[in-house]
Amino acid sequence: MPELAQPHHNSFCVRFAQEPLPGQPLVLTKEDRKNFPQKLKCIQSIIGAYGPLVSLPYVRGGMLVLDILRASDDLAQISPEQILEDLRRTHDEIQRNAHSSDPKPHTVAVTSYNLLPILHALKNGFTDANNPPVLSIDGSNHLLPIPTAADFTEPSPEDLHQKTGEFRIVGLRRDDANGHRLLITRDDLIVHCPLNDPKWAWAAIRDVLNCDAWLRGTIQRPGRGSPWRVCAETAIILQPSLPGVA
Repeated sequence: MPELAQPHHNSFCVRFAQEPLPGQPLVLTKEDRKNFPQKLKCIQSIIGAYGPLVSLPYVRGGMLVLDILRASDDLAQISPEQILEDLRRTHDEIQRNAHSSDPKPHTVAVTSYNLLPILHALKNGFTDANNPPVLSIDGSNHLLPIPTAADFTEPSPEDLHQKTGEFRIVGLRRDDANGHRLLITRDDLIVHCPLNDPKWAWAAIRDVLNCDAWLRGTIQRPGRGSPWRVCAETAIILQPSLPGVA
């Protein structure tokens, strides 16, 4: 049987009410009752991420508690220090992604995607600095990260299927049967050119290999995993090298 952590050792602790005085009942204020569902969602999200590695939730004083269990032989043990590091790293990853000039979907930007529900629950359940949730490790309390709504910025589904701008061309593949392909610098995307369109014929585009060249306009794809293709208004802009400049 898994062994429960000792009181105040290796536990997630989410306060939902003030600690009662010795011998006194636990009293829930109107504010406590209002906020309790979000606090419970935080606990549920932790269970969803760590499953059999945490105990069933129980109440200790005015806190909801989940003990970190010792894994059985068929489960990989995760230390409480690693759990804390993973949560903080995931928070850092979504923050960096949100402030990036080219944010990626969280499925790409985040190492431990399964921890995002915990961060969402922390964002919704703890909008102020009072009684923040902690991970108690060997009697020492460590604050869990509290993201803001802005930290979760990622591209909309529409953005994932369309890009507009100027993209430097770094490669070209000839394919007379299916349409030539450009390699552009942003994410090293391969962009398919239309077949049987004089604007995108080999003779019209081959000079991209001899000078600085840019793809200006919009590229699209019908869905994730489909190839990128140029739109009707998209064009190649050539910038010949200056004489004497390599």
